[in-house]
Amino acid sequence: MDNKEKKKNIEHNFYDATKTLPVINPTEKEDRQLKIYKWGSDNLYPNYLASLYYNCAIHNGIIDTKVHYTVSGGLSYEGPSIDKFKVFMLNGNSDFDMNEVVAQLDLDFEMWNGYAFLQTYVNGAPFQIEHVSFGNLRKGINDQWEYSADWSDKKEEIFTYDELNPLEMEGQQLVVFFIKPIQVKLGKTLTKGIYPAPPYSGSIMAIETDIEINNYRRNEIYNNFSLGTIVNFNNGEPATKTDKEDIIANLSGSGQGSSNAGGVMGVFNNGKDNETTVVNLTGNNLDQRYLAISADNKSNILVGHSVTNPLLFGIKTEGMTFGGGEELEISYNLMKKGYFKYRQRGLLSTLNFVFNRLHGGVGKMKFNEVALDLPEVKVPTNTFNFNKETDPVFQALSMVGKPKDKSKILMSREVDSTNFDEDGFLSKYKTFAPVSDMQINVLNMIHEGNDFDGIRKALNITPGNLSKIYDNLSTEGMLSGEDVTTKGVNILASNNKVKLTVEYSYEVRPNLNQPEIIPTTRDFCRDVLGLNRVYSRNDIDSISSLVSRDVWLYRGGWYHNPKTDVTTKSCRHYWQQNIILE
Repeated sequence: MDNKEKKKNIEHNFYDATKTLPVINPTEKEDRQLKIYKWGSDNLYPNYLASLYYNCAIHNGIIDTKVHYTVSGGLSYEGPSIDKFKVFMLNGNSDFDMNEVVAQLDLDFEMWNGYAFLQTYVNGAPFQIEHVSFGNLRKGINDQWEYSADWSDKKEEIFTYDELNPLEMEGQQLVVFFIKPIQVKLGKTLTKGIYPAPPYSGSIMAIETDIEINNYRRNEIYNNFSLGTIVNFNNGEPATKTDKEDIIANLSGSGQGSSNAGGVMGVFNNGKDNETTVVNLTGNNLDQRYLAISADNKSNILVGHSVTNPLLFGIKTEGMTFGGGEELEISYNLMKKGYFKYRQRGLLSTLNFVFNRLHGGVGKMKFNEVALDLPEVKVPTNTFNFNKETDPVFQALSMVGKPKDKSKILMSREVDSTNFDEDGFLSKYKTFAPVSDMQINVLNMIHEGNDFDGIRKALNITPGNLSKIYDNLSTEGMLSGEDVTTKGVNILASNNKVKLTVEYSYEVRPNLNQPEIIPTTRDFCRDVLGLNRVYSRNDIDSISSLVSRDVWLYRGGWYHNPKTDVTTKSCRHYWQQNIILE
């Protein structure tokens, strides 16, 4: 089969989006006849996930918006192979350039947590890349990948693809990427860890519930009797079975399930003077109950999708007002660090490998920043009204962390909230010096508060030799009298005798040469400084998630410099990264 025919097969629509599939588990069992590992008990679990995407408006909108925030900025390149990059982006004779292919890959990535594409070679050289629906692929028992345009159709042809081999540049090779799955016990069945779980797996039940709620509402409109009804035919049974079936057929069903919302049940009996009666089955507040369920369900979908601020996705929840551009930008930056960057790395790892290894490029690709098109914000000198009794950030900061005055700060720098690099910061502090084991032991015991005589006895050393070690440590600047100096602590940390941690404090910028608090200091800054605490990175990240706001960026407000007439999106204060001796 030639490439054109394969391409047509790959683009075949493999699912029926008009049908809502029943909830199924992603079990993985060996199918010896097809020589694959089935994805789902009926091998149609990806179809089920596609059905959720096409039938749930909230879920669909979130996935599409995630794709937008992840890849819509387009690919750019850094390196000396700019001409090869331009050819790579044109993508041979494909109908899609590489930015369009990447958008297709990312949609699969968000729906199934994996993506795939075919690398086509012409005359031994890479020519073009074509998206392959990850949901159409099944892992073969022989470690190859099997593809069918429709796994529910036994007559559909199955294609076998070898995974990428850079040493054999001919024909077509399949490139597959997915987040490494874990084995999960589902009842008595254990998944084999072959296929990935979708990134929103925790909200699948909520998505299914949302579909059923909307299905119920639609069928309430379609049915003649709202809220579910029993029709009593009190003049007895019809003369024949056929007559009875005809009467029942004229009613709208049994009234059970979302597809029969407002349905009607027919009952034949003798009573109540032979008149036909209608009985309402459900309470009059059913609409209110569904609204309550719907609101809670929406929240579960958002949480399952790791959404920090629903407004970023055009979703307004109860009690929420549309925020200004700065609030949305902060929310976007928070989600970018916690989600979008992570997904971009999953795409770039494969694209850079293919470009550099197969297309002969040198350098790396990256995604450009996404144009947010947020509403303009007038630049004030103070951006919010602060009340420490109700402000969620201040309240959370007051309950975590530890007192700064009880923490020994050894080294500090301004934090880079896009690259904390705590390990690198610690390595800059540690110094490896030619110090003997005995000197390290003596220095450590002094640090722990032991006196001269206690150290001598514990280490079984003569007073004269111990005095020489004291003198040497003092000469090298590690000891001052009976106190271990900062350099001494540095040496102990480098030899793993003491534990250092990286923690964060709220400070005034040192280059300003100004007091922490001045007459124009915002209330937020004044009160946070008054807490006088240090926090772990996890403390602040957790608060950011709790309040849907980036606490690393959320400070005392905009700062207007009266000398330069320049306004910046922060005040005089900042988060300081500290190395602290425990």
